[in-house]
Amino acid sequence: MIETVQSVKQTTREPYASVCRELDVDYSSLMRWKSRQAAGETLVQKPGPGKVGPLDLPALTADIRLLAHGRERTRGTGALYALHHEEISRRDLNHVRRPVLGHRTACQTLESGRPVLRQYHRRKRKEAFEEIKALAVDIAANLEQHTGMGAEVAFRYAAESWMQSNNIIRVRRNGQVLPTSYRFQSH
Repeated sequence: MIETVQSVKQTTREPYASVCRELDVDYSSLMRWKSRQAAGETLVQKPGPGKVGPLDLPALTADIRLLAHGRERTRGTGALYALHHEEISRRDLNHVRRPVLGHRTACQTLESGRPVLRQYHRRKRKEAFEEIKALAVDIAANLEQHTGMGAEVAFRYAAESWMQSNNIIRVRRNGQVLPTSYRFQSH
């Protein structure tokens, strides 16, 4: 692929970004492959960061026990990952086949959505954000509780609604759309 892009670039004298768009090649991937080629590394590798240091399992287990576990979420997992990031491989937090993803891996699921997302260039992303923001304002105005957390819930719900209406995602959970923690006066 690198040779093809370079050949087209030499022929057309266009920048790599333009050539990549025409050939439907991800520019950042091409640059990553080129740098790996220059370093003599394998061009295509397993995605995600690899594990660097040995895992201190007793310390990790103790830290997990100290987390604030809630009904739906566990608070502090981001900080825990930051503390142990050199020991924990997220590469291995996406190649596990999961029934909820139709027995596909998270990477396969994400990759299958890329063609849809390519159509969202900068202008279209800005338009989408403005639509989501306007919907979130409407939702927040109708909340019984006007708090900072209510505004966050309204934005998440608006983003989810926008993505559903644009066929980017489907949300199903026992027939209910989540989150259900805030009651809406009207919608």
